[in-house]
Amino acid sequence: QNDEQVVLSLPTDKGKQRILPADDIDELIEQPTSTMPLGLVTQLQDRSAFLDLVRFVFAVNEGGRAELNRLKKQAGVKD
Repeated sequence: QNDEQVVLSLPTDKGKQRILPADDIDELIEQPTSTMPLGLVTQLQDRSAFLDLVRFVFAVNEGGRAELNRLKKQAGVKD
């Protein structure tokens, strides 16, 4: 976000970005909880699996859709 716009990336839109003019927003309220499903970490086998998940989240956050697509292709995941 900046003084002119707020950019949202919603899971329901498969990561597609929505750009909203800052003037159209009355109030921003930060959510106290993550969008990551509750209890996800407890489903992982071990610390290594957790660290893999964290690396994935950071890689996609930094690299965007291009990085997500690259990782999916590397893992053999099809849409």
